[in-house]
Amino acid sequence: NTGDEPLQIEFISSCECTETEYSTEPLAPGGKDKIKVTFDSSDKNESETIGIDILLAHTEQETDAPVVVTVEYSYEM
Repeated sequence: NTGDEPLQIEFISSCECTETEYSTEPLAPGGKDKIKVTFDSSDKNESETIGIDILLAHTEQETDAPVVVTVEYSYEM
């Protein structure tokens, strides 16, 4: 968390082939954490780039708009 206030992951959106595991605890300024991502290629037949949208919310200021971060990964078949 590079900001000045705690952030919390509200939810993570990804395709059906991607599972995510993450903490729901607020992350203090300067803090770090990990998001575990598991990809299942069993229904895939070609290379692709997949986006994962992470919605973060400020825990101390409910009036601030949420922060959306998109992370992408690619795989080759």
